Amino acid sequence: MKKFIVMMVVLLFGASAYGADYCISSGTKAVAGGNVAISTEAGAKLCGVIITTNGTNDATIEVWDNASAASGTALFNMTVVSADLRGGGIFPYPIASANGLFLDFNGCTACSVVVYYREN
Repeated sequence: MKKFIVMMVVLLFGASAYGADYCISSGTKAVAGGNVAISTEAGAKLCGVIITTNGTNDATIEVWDNASAASGTALFNMTVVSADLRGGGIFPYPIASANGLFLDFNGCTACSVVVYYREN
């Protein structure tokens, strides 16, 4: 687990070496409040997503190219199996949106997600 976290941090900071300033965190989003706009800015970039399960239920997330709803173009989706506890990805080249970033988070009670992103 320690190696996984170190790798994710290295990759997150590595993303800023490719012509970018830095990525910011959405903060922890719990499943109950997970369907939320992460960025309403057109051209926002998705840098990464870290998902944590409760160890009992799977957690599923989708990040959409939309400022206000879970529709349009899906930029990223992933299900983390409950037994894995944590999963996700940090992208060395952030994924650009045209309209903003919207998080659709489903799955389990006491699960959480953190989205890393960059605005113009």
